[in-house]
Parts: sequence; structure tokens; C-alpha cells
Amino acid sequence: MNSILKNKSIKNKKVAVIGAGKSGLSACKLLKKLEAIVFLSEKNSINNIEELEKYSDNFEIGIHSEKILNNELILISPGISKNNDIFKEAKNKNIPIISELEFSSWYTNLPIIAITGSNGKTTTTKLLENIFRETDLNIFVSGNIGIPFSEIILDNIEKNIKNGLHIIEVSSFQLEDIHHFKPDIAIVLNITEDHLDRYFTMKNYIDAKMKIAKNMKQNDKLVFNSEDDLIKKNIKTKAELIGFSINDKLDEFFFMKKNKIFNSKEKELISLDEINLLGNHNIQNIIAAATVAKIYKLSDKNICSGIQKTSPVEYRLQKINEINQISFFNDSKSTNVDSILVAIKSFKENLILILGGRDKGGDFKKIIPLLANRVRYIIIFGESRNIIKDQLTDFNQIYITESMHDAINFSYNNAKPGDSILLSPGCTSYDMYDNFEHRGKDFNLEVNKLISIKNEKKIGLDAY
Repeated sequence: MNSILKNKSIKNKKVAVIGAGKSGLSACKLLKKLEAIVFLSEKNSINNIEELEKYSDNFEIGIHSEKILNNELILISPGISKNNDIFKEAKNKNIPIISELEFSSWYTNLPIIAITGSNGKTTTTKLLENIFRETDLNIFVSGNIGIPFSEIILDNIEKNIKNGLHIIEVSSFQLEDIHHFKPDIAIVLNITEDHLDRYFTMKNYIDAKMKIAKNMKQNDKLVFNSEDDLIKKNIKTKAELIGFSINDKLDEFFFMKKNKIFNSKEKELISLDEINLLGNHNIQNIIAAATVAKIYKLSDKNICSGIQKTSPVEYRLQKINEINQISFFNDSKSTNVDSILVAIKSFKENLILILGGRDKGGDFKKIIPLLANRVRYIIIFGESRNIIKDQLTDFNQIYITESMHDAINFSYNNAKPGDSILLSPGCTSYDMYDNFEHRGKDFNLEVNKLISIKNEKKIGLDAY
């Protein structure tokens, strides 16, 4: 094994950081704190030159050049594919490539709860955060939720934090390049078709996801969805396996029955009426989080209180506004086909569905069985519009528009009282936006502009 990986020491070592986004810059700051010699490589043009100068010893912009190969370690940001020849050459030269998640984990002794899955990661992370904040523990939340793990670790080092708990949302991209990273408790929520534009096969994607359990030991706990066959077939770990399910199975910590969640002693934990999250998929997320809390021996009272304090994650089935009894829901965080399925199942009828973005190789035909009696129209925009339309030929009411503005206005003009207009793209946002948050903000902006015009000018549909 490479000496850096073996000793986890990077003082005076030459380290290349690939990507100058939030994750890459945070890693640079931690590396500089630990006295590494930092080379930063960013392929895209950027404006924050001052930060690059401040947090690296040298940098390049617009290219990933052979200068990367002059380093002893490569730290790669999660959004960057290793298909570039320079990374293949690094592998041939035995220069280790690690993720920011892996590197950051070297510098903490605090216990780690790590959450992964194709869908529901952020909601489950927020549930765990709210539940554990009912205790006296210092709680640190990071990862794919938007706060780099390295940023938290640097803060912990500077404040000399000795006790607490890390709750980390981890994606398959972050798990690709781990070597030592090991959570004390891992949650695998579900595995469904996703990121096939990067992995090409489901096996590759599943293998990346299941790396979360790669280094776990007998005293660790792997909490998994016992109703997900793909997870059950692909678990390889020394950790203790603990299943969760919404069904009435008393060998689980919690289960759902008659609109309530009960513990294994059949004592009521919480009524669904007290929960702010829509859909059975969120009940699964709640039970997964509650199971981890129970492993930590938290009281049902603390668990219940944390659940009650959890609201829908921004841009995840979030109700934005309503006018003339027509409601607008923002599910911009939907970036794969299975997340569309989850969203559609959260509504019974009278749905106008907005899809589109950059295709990830998903099979949109999977949503067809759910469309009847639920979805009135489908509106598509973005780079994948023709791909999606070609897959949904069995559904007649499909319309293509050119922008978010057009999609929202077309939807509203064809809606009637009682309808819900739902943005659940099922694609990435990178054809038109910086990220799903940017797309979600544009949806909210266009919805609120539409409603403002309708309220102020009092004009009819035909005049708009």
C-alpha cells in the first residue's frame, strides 16, 4: 500500500486537488492546515482566482494537465469522472486517487453515521439531525447534503472538538474512491436505477453504493431496507445487519400499521397525522432514522420530537404556492426516474407533471403504469425532451416547451381548480442550470411571478 494511504500523513506531501468547487476548496483549506503542498486543478473557467491563490501553492485553470502527475496523492471531487486519460496515467504510476470523504475521515475520532441510497438521503439525514439534536451530543452534519466533510473536520480541529457525532450523507460518487473510510453505522435506504450516464451498468452503480460497507467491522451496524432485493443480494460486510421496513414485522425496531408507527413492543411512536413529510417513501426514511436512534438507545420521546420537527427538504416535494385552487409543488431534487415514481405516488389524481433536463440513461417507461387516473398532462423541457417523449408514446397528453417559464405558464393555462402542478424532472439540471437548487429557485421564481401577475392584473387565462 502507498505510504501516504498507510500512514495517513500528508505533512509536506505534494497533493493534487481536482476540482475547485465547494468540496475541492474545502479540501484545500484542510490540506493547508495540515501543511501539505497543494496543487489545484480546475478544468472549467472560474472567477474566484483569489481563493485559488489563497488555498493552494499552485493551480491551473481550463485543463487537467500532466502537472497532476507530479504529486504523491490525488484528491478528486465527487462530480469529476476518472475517465480522463490523466487519471488512467496516474493509476499506471501508482499515484493513489482518493475522495474528499476518504481524506477527511483520517482526521476525526468521532463516531460516524453515514447515509446512502438512490433516493431519500437528504431527508433521512435531516431526520437524524433533528432527532439527535434532542440529546446533549455535539452534532456535525455534512457530505452530499451540501456541507463538505472537510469543512467540518477543519472546524473540529481548530476548535479542538473531542466529543460529538458525525452524520454524513454520502453519494456513490463520494464512495468510489474510499480506502479506509468506515462508518460506525451505515444506512442503505434503497438502490434504484441512477447515474447510468456515469456507471453504464447497474452492477457498477450498485458496487459503488455498497462500498459504504467495505471497511465495516463486526461491532459496526449496517441498517438496510429489508424490502429492497438489490440491497439484500449485494450486501457484503462484517457489520451486524439490521433491517427496517414499514410493514408489520415485529422483528424490526419499528413498523407502520393503521396510520401510525409503532415500536417493536407495539407501543405507538407517532401518528402519521403528526408528520410533515408526504408519502410512504418518507415513512421508510423515518423508520430508518428511528432505527439508528434506537441503536443509540435514544428514547421514543426524543425520536418522536425530532420527527415532528422535520419539514420537507427544500426542492423535495415542497409546496410552493397556490392560486385559484391550483397548487405548485417543487421537486427539483428529483434527478432520476425512480424519484419521479415516488413523487407521482404522493398524489392521488389531477396532476400536471413537468419533466426534463439532462438525461442520465433512465427508463422513463417505468412511470407509464402510474399515469392513468393520476396525471392529466406531461410537460417536457430541456436537453432530454425528445428522449423522454419517445419513451412515453403510450401517453397522449404530452407537450414540449422551451423553458421553465413556458412550462409553468402552459401548465397553469391548462389546469383547472383542484389540480397540482409538479416539477419532478427525473434528470440532472446541468443542461440549463448550475445545479438542482438553481433549477428549483427558477421554478419558484416563475411560479411567484405568474401568481403576482394574476393577482395584480386580474387578467384571464386567454389574455396571459
